[in-house]
Amino acid sequence: MKIVLIGDYPPPYGGISVHVQQLSRLLAQNGAECRVIDIEPGTTPKEGAIRVKGYFDFLRRVFWFSYKGFVSHIHTNGHNFKSWLAIWVTTWVGFLFGRRNIVTIHSGLMPAYSDGSGLAAKMLIRAALWPAGKAIAVNEEIEKALLKLNVNPDRMIVLPAFALGNRSHSLPERVLAWRERFQPLITSAVYLEKEYGTELLIEACQRLAQKYPNLGCLVMGSGSREAEIRAEIKRWNMEDRIFLLGNVAHEVCLSIMEKSDLFVRPTFFDGDAISVREGLALGVPTVASNVGYRPGGVFLFEAGSVADLARQMEFGLREKRSSRGGEGREQNLVLIQGIYEKVCRGAL
Repeated sequence: MKIVLIGDYPPPYGGISVHVQQLSRLLAQNGAECRVIDIEPGTTPKEGAIRVKGYFDFLRRVFWFSYKGFVSHIHTNGHNFKSWLAIWVTTWVGFLFGRRNIVTIHSGLMPAYSDGSGLAAKMLIRAALWPAGKAIAVNEEIEKALLKLNVNPDRMIVLPAFALGNRSHSLPERVLAWRERFQPLITSAVYLEKEYGTELLIEACQRLAQKYPNLGCLVMGSGSREAEIRAEIKRWNMEDRIFLLGNVAHEVCLSIMEKSDLFVRPTFFDGDAISVREGLALGVPTVASNVGYRPGGVFLFEAGSVADLARQMEFGLREKRSSRGGEGREQNLVLIQGIYEKVCRGAL
């Protein structure tokens, strides 16, 4: 079995990049020949992935791997024209070589993009998925949006891009010290960019600290606004309570989340956030903005409202941890493995 995975690859650790990494490890463990084409912007080399250098390089590599007998599986958001163009290239190049390639559409914003698009974009979506062996929607809302566009339902499946994955057996000493020091301990995993709402979380923590004098918060992730966010932490006199950990390996991130009392996703807009699913699977009370797709069990706050965020965080802190754990989540990876096997033998 020869598979090339196309999508973002860590670092940084985001929903798509972590899922692609999990799939590449699964394929390697099962003896498949697997390659990864990393389409995340940038040129810094990454171990385990081939970085593309622009549109022509992407097209060239998809052609090359198809010629060499690989089945391609592209992972992308599906909420802009560029994303669907990449899908179109992947599926049609595979079709030219007699293969039905695979698509996973990750973004909960895809339905809104589809509804607001003109005829040309809708035609591109239908044309991009026509040659696909399987179109995987990560939630039911994406599936409904594709069905509205008359995408063949027999080629679709709903399958969350989520398997909880391993946790780290050891954590940095400073994290263990923070766990001992802070009660409650709040965690968040975001990019340090404007749309991720980190400033909202900082102010909400400052408000809650008046009621919880031992409150602390660990923020995992990197971004271009790190200096501004550090200044915001200082402005609220929260330097001894809120800590920016930067990029954290996924196994470590999950372990930190698991040891926390609350997980918060404060974004202004969102897709199908894997970190929210992970928080729930770990049994950690989880708060998220009421945007994008949210599974049941999340404490939802009005996006952009510090007051509502603080209120929902307090509700979450009163919630007892569940013992649901992550059992069965690996089944998602097993199902994808079955799709690969069918596509490789021409059964799809």
